[in-house]
Amino acid sequence: MTQAAASPLPDAAELLRDLLAALDANDTEAALALGDALRAADGDGAVTAHAFGLMAWRLNRPADAIELFQVAAERAPGVRDHAEALAIAYAQVGNLADSLFYGKLATALAPSEAAGLVPAWLGTFAGSFLAIERAPVSDAASRLDAAGEHAAAQALYEQHLSLNPDDAEAWRRYARSLHGVGLLDQSLRAFSALRALAPEADSDLPLLAGLLAALGRGEASLHLHREAVARSDAPQARAALIAEMRRLPGVRRGDLAAEIRAWAAALPRRPAAPPPPPRRADGTRRLGLIGSRFHGAAHEALLPLFAERLPGWTVSVYADSDRDDAQTRRLRGRVQSWMSLAAVDDPTAPVLLRNEGLDLLIDLDGFAAGARPQLLAGRPAARCLGWLALAETAAETGADAVLGDAALCPPEEGAAIRVEGGLFCWAEGLPPPAPPAEGGPVFGAPVWRGQLSPALAGAWARILRLCPGSRLAVDPARLGGAGGVDELRGLLALHGMADRLLIPPAAADAEAALLAACRVHLAPWGECGPGDTRLAAALGRPTVALAGDRPAARQAAALLHALGLGDLAAASEAEYVARAVAAAAEPADRVAEAVARHRGRLAPAARAAALAAALDAFLDTP
Repeated sequence: MTQAAASPLPDAAELLRDLLAALDANDTEAALALGDALRAADGDGAVTAHAFGLMAWRLNRPADAIELFQVAAERAPGVRDHAEALAIAYAQVGNLADSLFYGKLATALAPSEAAGLVPAWLGTFAGSFLAIERAPVSDAASRLDAAGEHAAAQALYEQHLSLNPDDAEAWRRYARSLHGVGLLDQSLRAFSALRALAPEADSDLPLLAGLLAALGRGEASLHLHREAVARSDAPQARAALIAEMRRLPGVRRGDLAAEIRAWAAALPRRPAAPPPPPRRADGTRRLGLIGSRFHGAAHEALLPLFAERLPGWTVSVYADSDRDDAQTRRLRGRVQSWMSLAAVDDPTAPVLLRNEGLDLLIDLDGFAAGARPQLLAGRPAARCLGWLALAETAAETGADAVLGDAALCPPEEGAAIRVEGGLFCWAEGLPPPAPPAEGGPVFGAPVWRGQLSPALAGAWARILRLCPGSRLAVDPARLGGAGGVDELRGLLALHGMADRLLIPPAAADAEAALLAACRVHLAPWGECGPGDTRLAAALGRPTVALAGDRPAARQAAALLHALGLGDLAAASEAEYVARAVAAAAEPADRVAEAVARHRGRLAPAARAAALAAALDAFLDTP
């Protein structure tokens, strides 16, 4: 015969009633204060542990709640309420076996003399068990991740994994989430746990390769991508390899082109392009933009052009992502139509686009990580253009030419639509020029960890050595935290320059603060957008960039040419070092004067007009 639990002390019973009432009202702050008083009155008994478990559940910490319910059950093993709470909690986190065990156990136990330990808001065992899901906590975390609530999502993943350490899919989602916000070392640990559980999962190879690339381990990343290609005939595996090759500055353009041609050769037979639609009565043409990165900073110097209502064109967006931010909302409000392709499969999407009757489609993703380049290969419009793509492989990818300007796509490189005066635009809301800090020159390098390499760090060390008293400032967040900072310091130490590394104080806008504090902005090598170069120019800081051998690696150089500062774009590593040293000694107002001369020409409306003229000329040419 089971034995009922002893009643709490009278004052403890009153505190418990008040605590449960506060939890019923979802007043966790009052409940926490009452919990401290209950512990003082009742000690660390079973009822106190159970009450704190209820508070943990209200605070959306299911793993902590279950641990506390288990403490209560161990301290009072004959009490039904503790076992019933465990049965409900395990059911709601998707653990069928433990839920069933405690549910059966509860039927054989006596209820507690303390009323209300299984409140209505916690649910019932029967209802929770019937509604059991595979992993509701993990799924809830995924929904938070998709909504941009990454810290809350990661906390839920940790709760779920503490209860379900063998859930490979949860480790996979958790690792992706950490990678997405730059917590690279933590993501690698999560991936290591995943690989221990699912060592043969081919689909994880590109994900792990992408993480290694972000950690700056380019060769290891390429090795994993090639292993994924060897294991799979799916074009997506080779597309992921191409995305990584495009990013790494050490990969030769010819090798990249060869992989693109191999990818194209493996695709199913492609249809012919649809005929051009008839010219509309009002003379306008219809332009489509397809891509997955309309949010964030991916195209922040390009997308404002399409929000300016291109003269003679209407613009429609086909978004391969449901991500949303201020830039996305602004663009959505300015274009003629917006359609999500995120849930549309590969065979259907080109058919859907053909039915749109577009005069021209621009693929903004190409072989970016996670993109679907096979959609353009389905010839979804009469004419198609690639962006940041290789002109020599345009036809293989389904494009008629690539979009760019004279700096992004020099004339000798083949078929390209070159926008006169440059393609990138200026922007409103940039900070005003600011005087650099006094003292020895500071070189600002807002580098991502994946952009680090011994060669780049060696060039920076030579610049520091040639400029006595100089320092190199970096953003630790971009480097993925202390691990990335230590890696850069170690690379500089090989050249005796470790003591020249500067970590600026934390700031709300870390990039702007870093560039404002420097004398010269050093753009990293390889694929590098124009955003930091534009911000540096607004602050009056020169940018020294290495113009790579492909459009994606020439974006900073292209903006420098548009600002009349093309001499700061180096053609070799040695030239990069020499121009950085020279820039540190130039007059401080040179860049501000260049911006004042050219910003009107680079305004979004002016660049939109130049783009429209280039697109019209392209379509009007037989």
